[in-house]
Amino acid sequence: MKYLLITLAFIWGANVLAQEYITEDELTDKYIAVIQKKIPELSVKKTSNLDVEFKTKSGIEQNTNLYNAYLEYKASPSDLSSILDRYSNSFVEAMSQISESQLSNSIDKNRIFPVIKDQSYISQISTMMKEKYGRDEMPFIHTKINEVLYLVFALDSENSIRFLTKEDATKLELENSDLLTLSLKNLKREFAGVNLKGDPASLSMLVVDGNYEASFFLADSLWSKKTFPVKGDIVVHIPARDTVLITGSDDSQGLETVAGIMSQNFDKWDHPITNVGFIRTNETWNIYKSK
Repeated sequence: MKYLLITLAFIWGANVLAQEYITEDELTDKYIAVIQKKIPELSVKKTSNLDVEFKTKSGIEQNTNLYNAYLEYKASPSDLSSILDRYSNSFVEAMSQISESQLSNSIDKNRIFPVIKDQSYISQISTMMKEKYGRDEMPFIHTKINEVLYLVFALDSENSIRFLTKEDATKLELENSDLLTLSLKNLKREFAGVNLKGDPASLSMLVVDGNYEASFFLADSLWSKKTFPVKGDIVVHIPARDTVLITGSDDSQGLETVAGIMSQNFDKWDHPITNVGFIRTNETWNIYKSK
């Protein structure tokens, strides 16, 4: 979990020093340079900061948004080279699959996992689709969980993660109603060894692989007082895909610590989700409101 040490630093009262970062525009240029070195024949158009369009000689077009890459860089500036390399490898793999016309045919239904996004992410994608392509339809399957969260489905391969489309589901002969059950089954099989850091009776964190911690928010069987014997009801915060903070509704110290982490650091999380908390009552999740 990339952000674990930073989070624990806040728990232990460490201070975060000011950091001077390269700009979004500079990171975009560096990313383009890496891609062009790996695929020289691509034509490139930077449509805005963090947003790049590529076109192959055969006319295939692909858009890349570097919003999450920039957030990762800001959380760990020294990792810039590895971040650019990882995101460019993901893009190269996607382009290879498209050019070989294998994108849909190579889908492995055992590699479909649930992913949580928030309303702002869905709105951002919706706006992009309207402004750039003049379309209202979203490019991937998504389902509203509550007024804050949405469910999407990841197709996970060795170097990249992309979201499941309606065309993918049709190819696999899957109904939307089947996807949550299938993806949770895959999640539990792939990450059977979920670990906890901290004290499950007071304040703890889920640790999986750095990508799918937040997805376990949907695994109802995990969220019991037997696993988390906290004071009061279980309260969960999922500020980022790799960070799940658990405490109790009657644990004033745990709640204060979580509130401090969220208020001081939310804009620096990798792949952020939401600063809204959730409370487990009657085996369902509701929006948590502090007392």
